[in-house]
Amino acid sequence: MSSSNREAIKTTNIGIEIKLDKNIQPIKDITITINYRDSDITGFDESKLVIGRYDESKLEWIILPTTLYADQNKIVTTTRHLSKFAILQFTPSANVSLAKV
Repeated sequence: MSSSNREAIKTTNIGIEIKLDKNIQPIKDITITINYRDSDITGFDESKLVIGRYDESKLEWIILPTTLYADQNKIVTTTRHLSKFAILQFTPSANVSLAKV
């Protein structure tokens, strides 16, 4: 899922960058887990936290399918792309007139 509605995304300061010395990507899903402290997400709605991958070519965050384990302060996703990843607060738009299929 991609999001071009920048107002719907708030970035935290929690993230990682995973890359190889060669320009190759995984052929199977890899699991990415990011842990956080309660103090890391002060001012954010924990129930709306997701992991995003930054797309350098489009200069935007790509929202990834995410599982939040709020009781364990961790968030998990799978991907086949190595890149910059961050915990984001994502609020889907209530306006469906901008939806693209």
